[in-house]
Amino acid sequence: MNSFSKVIASFVLLAGSNSFVSAQAVVTGPIDFNNYQPLYCSGEVPYNLKKLSSAKAQEEVRRIRSSKSSGRDRKRELEFAIQSNFLEDQILTSGQILYGDPMTNFLEKVGLKVLASKPELQSQVQFFVLRSHVPNAYVTHHGLVFVSLGLLARLDNEAQLAVILAHELQHYILKHSLIAYKEAKYVSGYSRGSDLDERIKAFYKFNVGQEEEADKMGFEMLRETEYDFSEGINVFENLKYQDHPFLEAQWSIDSFETRYYRFPENLKSSVTSLLEEAEKKDRKRIEQELNDAYSSHPNLDKRIMALQGDVKSLNLSEKKKFLFSKEEFEMVRKISRYELLLLYVRRGDHGRSLYLTRVFELLYGSSPFISRVKAMNAYALAEHRWKLKDLNAYGCSVLDNRGGWRPLSAALLKLDAKEMNSFALKVVLEEKNRYPSDLFIDQLGAKLLNITQAIGVINLDEYLKFSLDSSVKSEAQPTKNGGLVKPGQISSNPGVKPYHYGSIYHLLKLKNIANFLEVNRITSGTQGVAPRKGFRERMAELDQVNRKRYQKNLNETQKIFVLQPNFSYYTSSFGGVNKRNYFGEETKKIELLKAWNWVIKNSQVSAEIVENIAREGYKTEQLVKYSQLNDWLTERLNNDTQEMILFYSQFVDGFAETQNEPLICWEGYEYKSTKRPFLVNDFLYAIMFPIYTPIYLYSQFKVDYYTEETTVVYNMRTSRAVMNRVKRKNYRMMDDYNKAQIYETLYEISHLPSNR
Repeated sequence: MNSFSKVIASFVLLAGSNSFVSAQAVVTGPIDFNNYQPLYCSGEVPYNLKKLSSAKAQEEVRRIRSSKSSGRDRKRELEFAIQSNFLEDQILTSGQILYGDPMTNFLEKVGLKVLASKPELQSQVQFFVLRSHVPNAYVTHHGLVFVSLGLLARLDNEAQLAVILAHELQHYILKHSLIAYKEAKYVSGYSRGSDLDERIKAFYKFNVGQEEEADKMGFEMLRETEYDFSEGINVFENLKYQDHPFLEAQWSIDSFETRYYRFPENLKSSVTSLLEEAEKKDRKRIEQELNDAYSSHPNLDKRIMALQGDVKSLNLSEKKKFLFSKEEFEMVRKISRYELLLLYVRRGDHGRSLYLTRVFELLYGSSPFISRVKAMNAYALAEHRWKLKDLNAYGCSVLDNRGGWRPLSAALLKLDAKEMNSFALKVVLEEKNRYPSDLFIDQLGAKLLNITQAIGVINLDEYLKFSLDSSVKSEAQPTKNGGLVKPGQISSNPGVKPYHYGSIYHLLKLKNIANFLEVNRITSGTQGVAPRKGFRERMAELDQVNRKRYQKNLNETQKIFVLQPNFSYYTSSFGGVNKRNYFGEETKKIELLKAWNWVIKNSQVSAEIVENIAREGYKTEQLVKYSQLNDWLTERLNNDTQEMILFYSQFVDGFAETQNEPLICWEGYEYKSTKRPFLVNDFLYAIMFPIYTPIYLYSQFKVDYYTEETTVVYNMRTSRAVMNRVKRKNYRMMDDYNKAQIYETLYEISHLPSNR
């Protein structure tokens, strides 16, 4: 994944929504885990989203200005009021939060139990699930509590969740975020290009003393409840291993070997060497962390020891791990784990999500959904390796992946393109064998067979000549370079390593391979409908799509979905220091939105703005629509090889059913106003030649403006990029300029030349 894709993927978290709700948007009955659908928000939109960020910030600004605070404290309070309100709304409209779903409803129930001793706070606090893989929880200055999917997936009982919520609520009660902001030596606005988690952590950053105080007061709060707060020990233990999977399962490359499929010994030894090197680096990292005097959090072992001392003399026999049913907690945890798995797929962390499919099979058994995810990840790794991508960026980093998923990560890094493709083909065909009527797995298998032939892993025409007759069924012999294949079986293609053929040989014990690949067709399950084509016919169709992907004139497109333009507004001082103009940013974002809607209404282009701005009249349906398109586009950008078959495409069918070639457009604007630097030579020249002075003054105090516009457009049916453009113009953002630029952009999108 190149740096441009990463930046755009982080920008897109702050784009926009309208009025469409798909069948998956609201959970109306029991959740079907066999064919799991992503969860989205439902119910009444939170009151926080019914007011513009600027209106909320201005209310606080007026209150602070009328207070008795002064000097540096007052300045910091004003900055904090503005930044905190805008950041909260960006989180809420990012498409990465959940409310009205089973997980958030459970969070709220537990949170209200924790607040039983402080009923006056129950109406001030709101709970949300944050769609983040990082095991963490956050609370904002205004009482918004976020618990991540990565943390929910790791908990063992309800009491552990209560400990986490009590800790975060104490940060809110004690106003730690404002105190930390005022005491900080240097404060910078959160970065636009970082992940959502990083922006939150950078802004709500507590010191060691505040963390320890929140621990102590949180346990005091829990003493007023029936929860067993000694479970905090297990919470801290869990957080110590947050870079490990939530369940350790041994799944090394040896697990994929069969009687006919063996990896070469030199590959296994190189994997072992990589693991040993990673262990050495781990030990060095731990030593550095133990000696870090500038850590902002108290050492987790110290927190564990402190809690053990607090509970040692207490009688906790009456305390409980569950106040609600254990079954409800386990259901909430299961949902969070399924959502976490989807999150890893969307992020492009295919090494991690491939490992997790094994964990899910051990915990919950096999299912079509797990098979689809496993096949998708194996295919994605093969696709990225074939395109010479660095798999460290796709969930296979040995240094980041510790514990159970490290051996698999190391092996995946060591496989070359041919080895990775034969491995992926084995995995996908196994899942196809398990669920032969699954259309998505069929599509992945067809594409992989296409790749394996293109790079010389398997010559399908030669391989189709082989059959499992009585002579082949006899005992296979080991080969020098790995694999167990009948001698002479692959003599027609001696340049291919035997275990590449062995990757699918073991699946064919009962069938002729030609029958397996061509006769074993996939039916739709509907009477009167012709069976779907087999692998080879499907491969030919995919090749045809590849050749014609840019040959269709896109003015035949029926619909363009435009995520509300992302907008950043910075002002520069004489010293060249950039400062975020939050109020100006919101004003110009609204002006830009109006301009887009005006152009769409008055042009021939069939387009729709998908909005995401907190305001009166904002609806849950709008946030859901944004979330669905955002999920699709984020996955696309994180896996951008121009060839990928997308997992999330199956969840946006509602947008594409009535369209020929629906497009999704992400539009980002960076607007800067820059004061010209003071130049001594020009100043002296103006003094020496008074006639030049008026010109100098005009030039010196003039403000320069420039706008950088980035446009990324994808075809949702083919998943391919059809436009990627960056334009920089020196102009002030005024209504007529905006409309002209918007019309030009829409015209280009809808009239792309047929030879693109």
